[in-house]
Amino acid sequence: GGGGRKLQGEAGEDLAKNGEEVEYGRPSARIRVDFSKVAFPDREPILGFGGAFTEAAALNFWSLGKEGQDAAMELLFGKEGLGYSLGRTHMNSCDFCVQSYSFDDTDDDFNLTNFDPLLTHDLESGMIDMMLLATKTLRDAYPKETENPSLGGMRIIASPWSPPSWMKAPTEKDEDRGFMAHAENMTGSALPVCIRDGVGRDSEYAKSWALYFSKFISGYKNHGINFYGVTVQNEPEFPAPWDACAFDYYTQGDFIANHLGPQLAESHPDIKLLIFDHNKDHVIHWAKYLLDSNHPASQYIDGTAYHWYAGGMDRLLDGAQGNPNMHRLLSEFDVMNVDKKHLVLGSEACHCPSTGYAGGDLNIAWARASRNAHTILADLAAGSNGFIEWNLILDSVGGPNHLGNMCDSPLLAVPHRALGAQDVPVQLDFEHAGYPFGP
Repeated sequence: GGGGRKLQGEAGEDLAKNGEEVEYGRPSARIRVDFSKVAFPDREPILGFGGAFTEAAALNFWSLGKEGQDAAMELLFGKEGLGYSLGRTHMNSCDFCVQSYSFDDTDDDFNLTNFDPLLTHDLESGMIDMMLLATKTLRDAYPKETENPSLGGMRIIASPWSPPSWMKAPTEKDEDRGFMAHAENMTGSALPVCIRDGVGRDSEYAKSWALYFSKFISGYKNHGINFYGVTVQNEPEFPAPWDACAFDYYTQGDFIANHLGPQLAESHPDIKLLIFDHNKDHVIHWAKYLLDSNHPASQYIDGTAYHWYAGGMDRLLDGAQGNPNMHRLLSEFDVMNVDKKHLVLGSEACHCPSTGYAGGDLNIAWARASRNAHTILADLAAGSNGFIEWNLILDSVGGPNHLGNMCDSPLLAVPHRALGAQDVPVQLDFEHAGYPFGP
């Protein structure tokens, strides 16, 4: 980028107008790519890029008028836009929901007799319809590329944040409040594993949780959405203050080997199972343990998912660290003779806190965009098979989020800026004049 310098092109021509410096203008360098050379000829090709269909994303998308919805679909999935072909969604609630929810809240319903097969919440929130519309938009834009679902089209993975509370062991705070049998709610997690009676072969709750995966996949399939894969658990190393369920690699391995692997192999053998789904810091440790050919879980695992976060809650290092671990991971695969079809997928990335729009500072927005681009290129260069953003679309301040964990997204739904908007101020308090976000 120019960084405030005077920009020149290849032949030395001045790219600034009237000799003035251009802070953000045309690129100061041009990169040419030789597409005839394949970087990783023995590995699976790049699947694509995409974002997450969260409840927050759906609520914001449907808050737009028809013209806004059409524009958002084209920008994200159309031929004139990004052409996103990957997606992710949450199984049960995540923090980017209005509140926690599950599809079976009946205590000790091990056979999930009361599981909601219609997935009413995801239907009524608009999540399912948004996925269907995105799939149609992609197919209409790329008919040849998507005519064979096994080779192209929309690929969506599902990730759980938390089982229903009755499946979870109580946390220390739960016990202090008198909840001894199981967790009071879906937020937070006991350590080292959240499942109420562990993940051994005789665990009734682990077995029921594996069955829950199967019923969830079937429910979406009945709505016309065939998931490409699932991850075992979102951010298993973090007993987050929002919807969460902790695992270490020992317990995740036991859960896969004893319950989830056999369940999916029987009921949904076409679904790909991805491990980890957390930051790059420890991805190698998890892979070395779980992908060891002697581990009984390894036969069920199709890929490794990872996130881009780093540092503390200020998130200043998001996307800026961990890339050497990606190269080490692929090298370790060679040493371990991991199947070349094993996927390595960036499954979540976003900037926090809040949005560049809410900050009203173009420098922040531009820095976030630059970091995003750098990370995508660096991950692909290391051998990643794809990159999935977090929420596809949020509101002006990065929500809704029922724990206040506001973040940025590729698109923001700001209906008060729409043509013909009624009864809204010309400029909101958080917007600053002098930047392109203003009127």
